[in-house]
Amino acid sequence: MPDMPKHTNVLRRTGSSVYYFRITIPTDLRPHFNGKKDVWRSLQTRDLREANRLAARIRVEWDDQFAELRAKDKATVVVALSDDDISRIVHMHQSRMMTFDSELRSQGLDNARYEQLGDDLSRLDQDARAAIARGDTWSVVNALEDSLRFEGIELDTSSVDYKRLVSAASKAYKRTVDALKARHEGEVVDDVPMPSLAPLQARAAIASKGAPTLVDILNKYQTERKLKSKSFDDMLQVVNRFHDCIGTLPVKQILKAHGLKYKEALLQKGLSAKTINSKHLAFLKTLLNWAAQNDYIEQNPIASVRVVVGKVQKESRTSYDLKTLQAIFNSPIYATENTRPVAGKGETAFWLPLLGLFTGARLEELAQLKVSDIVKDSLGWHIHITDRDDEGSVKTNESRRRVPLHSELERMGFGNYLETLPPTGYLFPELTPDKYGKRSSLWSQWWGKWCRRQLGITDKRMVFHSFRHSFKDICREAEVDEETHDALTGHTNSSTSRSYGSGTYPLSPLFVAIGQLNFKNIGLSHISWQRSY
Repeated sequence: MPDMPKHTNVLRRTGSSVYYFRITIPTDLRPHFNGKKDVWRSLQTRDLREANRLAARIRVEWDDQFAELRAKDKATVVVALSDDDISRIVHMHQSRMMTFDSELRSQGLDNARYEQLGDDLSRLDQDARAAIARGDTWSVVNALEDSLRFEGIELDTSSVDYKRLVSAASKAYKRTVDALKARHEGEVVDDVPMPSLAPLQARAAIASKGAPTLVDILNKYQTERKLKSKSFDDMLQVVNRFHDCIGTLPVKQILKAHGLKYKEALLQKGLSAKTINSKHLAFLKTLLNWAAQNDYIEQNPIASVRVVVGKVQKESRTSYDLKTLQAIFNSPIYATENTRPVAGKGETAFWLPLLGLFTGARLEELAQLKVSDIVKDSLGWHIHITDRDDEGSVKTNESRRRVPLHSELERMGFGNYLETLPPTGYLFPELTPDKYGKRSSLWSQWWGKWCRRQLGITDKRMVFHSFRHSFKDICREAEVDEETHDALTGHTNSSTSRSYGSGTYPLSPLFVAIGQLNFKNIGLSHISWQRSY
């Protein structure tokens, strides 16, 4: 018996007995998939017959998705509608309804299908009557917009002309349902000829020709602002996602309704209110504000769009509690065995968590430190967090600061560690920058996995940044005033007095504050650095 042929999209990966579905992304649609050339999906079966069945269904889903994306790409938004436009759109929708009904009947209807179709027409009649009597037009609007989307046309749903169209479509919808019911009773009812929508499409295309899109605005914004690569890529990702949702429109045709639609789509995907407001909508508002300031549009149409946040929100990050801190600093890394996980980058795994605990600094601030940023003077050791060269960066102006090192770090052997390093190099030379120049990215991923797998820290709110929260807690417990611990951590302080003076917080009160901090309850007395080989 010959082997069963495999569906075109069914394959096995090397070393796997399970079948996979693989589809190649068409070249013109790859921007919607972040440039991916193909997509793999496990079919979770070793049975070829079952794999073929699943692949056939999944292929239909992908083809539908490709068709929808292409429709969005060619979609044009029309704001003003003439009486002729409205008439053409209404007749187009009628034609689709009548033609679909004819095709259904041409296949032949048994008793069950005939009765079901009669029930469907009764339901449509109720919807049509509700649209006219009560203005309950949702069913009319949904069907109408599906027909328009098929033709690659998007309408400004907030315009007066759109309301005129819905009114005309509601009346036509009722007449069409009456005609379909008459046909169902055996009367001769001809289909409605499909009108040409070319005048409508052509006018919209002419209006859009040469008008800048959000991608164009982003490129102009980048020319002026010179964003870092990571910031630019993040913005571009949001813009592409917005275009995927509402179509690639000129900025002049972007409406508040589009912003609301995008917000709803993000909420349905499960994104948090904070992520939507502070990233997705914030990026779009930045670009549209810039477009308005530079006369590409009159005003930002989505300025008021946001997710309403309740008074009580879940914490996105939290402090390491005492039990977790004790687990971290009693792990094999800090034991007498002198263990250093390879992926933890040697001595980096030992000193980065300790510096995070004792300084409250951000991970990247510590990762980018050079040996020359560690200074010892008459007051003691301190680190200098700065962006004074091309390789360093800080989050805010307040982030440029000096932070004294607690005496415990010197007891643990931090000075001895410094002596092993070249004076002109990095404090953590084993870290390598990612494509955006961030030295902490890969190490941060390792830290999260190591904490979960080795220490059982499963609270997703607990990340390296939790050291920063813990440091703030310890400052408060030591009754360090807010202005001083803001100066230590580089947080923005609203105090007017901070705007005066040299701009550099004096070291003396910072050393006093660090000396007040008490870490004894964590239990760190056993920690003493010895170089690993």
